[in-house]
Amino acid sequence: DYQEPPPILPTWHSLPTNLNDTYCLRYDMRYDGSLSPEVRQFTVCYEPDAGRFISKPIQPAVGLRRWTRLTFGKDDGNGAVIADVLSADGRTVLLSNVASGASLTGIDPGQYPAVKIQFTLKKIGNPAAAPRVKWFKVEYDPMEGCLSLNHNAIRLSRGEQVAVRFCTGREGLVEVEVHDAAGQLVKRLVRSELKAGVIYQESWNGTSGQGRPVAPGVYFVTVVTPSGRQTARIAVTR
Repeated sequence: DYQEPPPILPTWHSLPTNLNDTYCLRYDMRYDGSLSPEVRQFTVCYEPDAGRFISKPIQPAVGLRRWTRLTFGKDDGNGAVIADVLSADGRTVLLSNVASGASLTGIDPGQYPAVKIQFTLKKIGNPAAAPRVKWFKVEYDPMEGCLSLNHNAIRLSRGEQVAVRFCTGREGLVEVEVHDAAGQLVKRLVRSELKAGVIYQESWNGTSGQGRPVAPGVYFVTVVTPSGRQTARIAVTR
């Protein structure tokens, strides 16, 4: 008759608090003899890092159009330096193992107006390794005025859309509208009372106010605020 095997009871060994070397955690897994005649021993090894630090949130004082590049100077010191880009709260890894000079344009500035940089210094098995970071710089393009597009073309066949980022220097009614080349209103994206000094974002996917795709051609996004008016051009193709 089948009998339930005894539970697997690992034998744990505590790790030393001195993390200058590589330490291992071992335990035995014992099985019922009818299921397995072997006693198997497993080893889990932990290789400590030489160190890790995370920057404070980096947020441009001016309007952010897009993140562009991360550069840094390092000395591997017979180890390795690993750079990651994190969200401002540190909970989300936006880019991992980033090389110096790598592009950051894939990070949405509307969703992530601030980022942190994390550097992990690895010994990679060499207790004498001493990697370090000498300096780092996060680059970005600021908004010109209070209207910015992430790109200025839409291909309807690909379902593309344009992110429209805007702000107002004075609190009050803000309107964001799309017009055709003849000046006719195609779609109103925003009509609301907004606070000054805040970057807002909406998107346009090349459809009219009725939700139908517009005809190919040139269109204009206009932002009207208490502090002024700005317009940007968008080309729509099939």
